[in-house]
This record gives sequence, C-alpha cells and structure tokens, in this order.
Amino acid sequence: MSTERATAARWLRVFTVQRTATWLTAGIVIALVLVPLVTLLLASFRADGVTLPFDPGARFTLDGFGRVASDDQLWMLTRNTALFTAATLVVGIAISVLLAWIVERTDIAFRNLIFALVIAPIGIPMIVAGIAWSNLLAKKEGFVNTLLRGLFGLDGSEGPLNINTVYGMVFVEALIIVPFSFLLLTPVFRSMDPSLEEAAATSGAGAWGRLRRVVVPLLWPSLVAVVIYQFITVVQAFEIPVIIGLNADVRVFSTRVYEALQPTAGLPDYGVASIYSLLLLAVSLLPMIWYYRLIRRSERYTTVTGKGFRPRRLSLGRWRYPVYLFVGGYLLVAFVLPAVMMLWMSVQPFYTALTLDSLRRVNLDGYQALFTAEGLGPVVWNTTVLGVVSATLVTVLSVVHAWVLVRSRTRLSRVVDFLAFATHGIPGIVVGVSLLFGGLVLSRVTHIPLYGRVSILVIGMLIVTLGFATRILVSAVSRIHPELEEAALMCGASWRRTMTRIVGRLLMPAIVNTWVLAFVYAITNLSLTVILGTSQNRVLAVNLFTFWNFGKTQEAAAIAVILMLVSVVLTMIFRLRLGAGEER
Repeated sequence: MSTERATAARWLRVFTVQRTATWLTAGIVIALVLVPLVTLLLASFRADGVTLPFDPGARFTLDGFGRVASDDQLWMLTRNTALFTAATLVVGIAISVLLAWIVERTDIAFRNLIFALVIAPIGIPMIVAGIAWSNLLAKKEGFVNTLLRGLFGLDGSEGPLNINTVYGMVFVEALIIVPFSFLLLTPVFRSMDPSLEEAAATSGAGAWGRLRRVVVPLLWPSLVAVVIYQFITVVQAFEIPVIIGLNADVRVFSTRVYEALQPTAGLPDYGVASIYSLLLLAVSLLPMIWYYRLIRRSERYTTVTGKGFRPRRLSLGRWRYPVYLFVGGYLLVAFVLPAVMMLWMSVQPFYTALTLDSLRRVNLDGYQALFTAEGLGPVVWNTTVLGVVSATLVTVLSVVHAWVLVRSRTRLSRVVDFLAFATHGIPGIVVGVSLLFGGLVLSRVTHIPLYGRVSILVIGMLIVTLGFATRILVSAVSRIHPELEEAALMCGASWRRTMTRIVGRLLMPAIVNTWVLAFVYAITNLSLTVILGTSQNRVLAVNLFTFWNFGKTQEAAAIAVILMLVSVVLTMIFRLRLGAGEER
C-alpha cells in the first residue's frame, strides 16, 4: 500500500511540474514575442517625425504612414527585395538539393567527409563572408577578377565581374543558405524508400518518369518547407545587403530600416523605421502560417514505417569526376576562398592582389593594434557574456518547452509552440527596433537602465534564436518514448533522477548542438547588435562593422579571422556531437 502511495505521489508531482512548466514557458514566450511587437505597433502610430514615439508630448498620428507611402524609394525597395529573395532561393536551394542528392543517393566516396565540409561554412559569420567576397570580386584589385584578366588576356583594369550589384548580393547570400538547407534536405533523401522507385521501374517508367512521378512528389512537401523557411531567412537578411548593397546603392527593406535609425545626417526617423519594420514583419510571417500548416500535415507523406528497407545508391559511373568537380568547386567557393581572403587581408596594411611586393608587406600590425587597443577587454567580455548567457537561456527554455509540448499536448502548449516558432519570422533588425523603443520606455518609467546594457542584447538574442532552438529540441524529445520515464517512476526512481539520469542523458547531443549554434549565432550577429549597440554594450561584430566602414580593413579582417576560428571550431564540435547522437 505504501508503495502504491509513493508511486501516486511521484505521478502527482510530475503533473504538477508539467502544469507549472506550461504556464512558466507560456509567460516567458508570450512576453518575448508579444511585448516587442506591441511596442513596435504603437511606435508606428506615435511617431510624428519631431518627438520620440513614447515621449509625453507624442500623439497618435498617421504621419509616419504618409511619409512611407510618399517615399520615392518604396517601389525600388520592393523590387530589390523581391529580386534578391527570389534569385537567392533559386540558386541556393538548387545547389542544396544537388549536394544532398549526391551525398545520400549516390555511391560517391568520402561521403562523411563531404558532409562535414559542406556544413563547415556555417562557421563563417555572414558579415565575414560579405567582406571577403567584396574583396575577392572587387572590380580592380579583386583576386578573381585579376585571375580572370590574366587567364583570358582581357583588356582594361576593371572587371569582368562586379560584386557591387544585386546579383553579387544574390551570389553571396545563396552560398550562405546552402549549408542549413543541406542539413534540412539530407534526412529527406536518406529516408526515401527505394522500393517505390523500383516498383515504378518494374512498371516501365524511365529515369525521367521516376523522377517526375515518384521522387519529386515525395520530396515536394519537404522542399516547399525548406523554401519557405529560407524565404523568411533571406527576406530579412541584413549583413550582406548592408556590406555589399549599400556600397552599390542597392537598398532593400532591412537596410532602409537601418538608414532610418542611423542616418548620415539629421535625426533618426523612428516612424519610418517602425512602419518599414512592420512591412518586413508581415512579409516574413505570412509564409510562416503556410509553413506551420504544412509541417502539421507531414504524416501524409511518410515513407518510413515499421517495415525495414535498405537505401539503394545510384552508381555515378562516368559522371563520377564531374560530380567531384562540382563538390570541390562548391567547397572552394563557399569555404576556402573567403577564409583565405580574410587571413590575407589581416596581414596586409591595405588590400592588394598577391604579388612579390605585397608579400614583403606582410605584418601582424592588425592583430597588434587590435590587442593593444583601449577598450578591447570590455568588448570581448560583452561578446562572451552575450554568447554564453543567451545560448544557455534559450537552450534551457527550449528544453523545458519541448518536454512540456511533447508530454502534455495541451492547447496552451501548442499555442506557445506556434509563437516560439514564429520568432523565426521576426527579422533581427525588427527585434532591435522594438527593443530599442521598449528599453527607452522602461528606462524612463521605471528608471531601470536596460538600454545600453548587454542584458537588452541577451533578450533580443533570445527572441531571434528561439525559433530554431525549439525546432531542434522538440524533434529530439519526440524521439524519446514516454515509456522510459513511466518505467523509471514505476521502479521507484524520483522525478528528478528520471529527468537527469535518463531524459537528460538521451537529450545531451541535441542540447549541446543547440547551445553551440545559438552561441555562434549570438557572437556573429550584426542586425540586432548594431541597432541596440552603444559604447557600453559594444560587441566584436559591431567593432568589425565599424572598422570596415572607416576603412580600417586590416583590423576588421583580424577580428573576422578570430570570429571565424571560434565559430568553425565550435561548429566542428557540433558536428562531432551530432554524429555521436545519430550513432546512439
């Protein structure tokens, strides 16, 4: 009898913890998502161009909407954003699909090594990739243009390629989205049952027929989901448009918000910034609703059942060497060239092509200036605190949310899950603008100095990383059957022991992966930190951007190399942990 009472007490405790955790995560997620958005919405109606939106003298007005409607840049911004997004998706997704098919469905050698190298560019921060390609494809001294002029005997001192166009932005952004798209697509190719293709072949269907009638229909839902996910990523992109686009006078919505907040002359226009942020948010969130509905119906396309199957790989035959050439070319362009370029720039007083004279100018002055500069210590400390604290908080919150969602399946937990996932549709620059207003209001009302502190960056980073963190951990918790917890409780284990010794250990690979990805994202993010950055909470990514803007390319490259080394090392650790998790 006493044993039954003890077991009942343990189950009661589990239900109590589930209920408490549900309301706790709901409160935190709702506050993280809704408070900044409501602040942004109010600001768009209270900005008359003269007073701050939340000053006592501010009034409700539609002046901001009038200024945006009469903005002669509106059509140009819409056209550039649409062209940049569409072209990037076509190029980036096509490369990703081809790489995923090669790795998972062909007999290519060194499959695991190629897999690791394809995702290695995740470790190169976006701002670093933008700067590297700005110099690799510079019209006069760019390495690629110099090489092409020499190889083909072209006349003139410029070209033939020019990075400072919208197509240059497309090229770099497409390379950036390939690794994550590849990660999303490889499990789909891996889990496709080859018996369906074999049945089609037995029925007389040729290679084109099997591709059109079997492979594409099975791949379609996952492909559409990846396209929508990356559409949201690209439409809100900031780093590449600001590094490459502004130099070419090619503006998109995200750079227009930045210019409204940080004009080269005059006062910031908070009204225009708020309304353009709302436009960007609407464009990002509409496909999110379709995406969420799509993944809820994913079971309609399930091909992995209890019936076992062995994946059949296609023999490449005489196509083996072109395929190796394609994979090698991608790795050269996406990883090797940007990394070598940043290393070269960090040891040159100014950027020039590789010559005997430039080799004589190699020095470490950039690193020396960086490490002896006044104020470096606080910047490194701010960056470290931002990365460690935001990664830890978002990982803990996502673990609790994932466990509550999978185990309780209440309506409230599903609503919270939608809100958490919807944060992926909120551009970093929009989060920055809304937190800027929120921080100023909080400082004025409560005298809590949030604006200008690292804490406001941590809150912003929690919002922008919550989407992918919850996706990773919800998927991981879903794979752990509740029978394990039930058996442990029935055998007398306490709830705490069950969670730490069983659930926690099984989740550890996913937890480590989530933390590393969130940390790398936090220390390299620019869209959020450049909006909320001040002299008190400055981080390395903002320092890099400032050096670049003021023409201190050697110092900027030195920071880029340091960020790249930290990110790549941690990304490789992430891959090793992922591999260990999959083997388990």
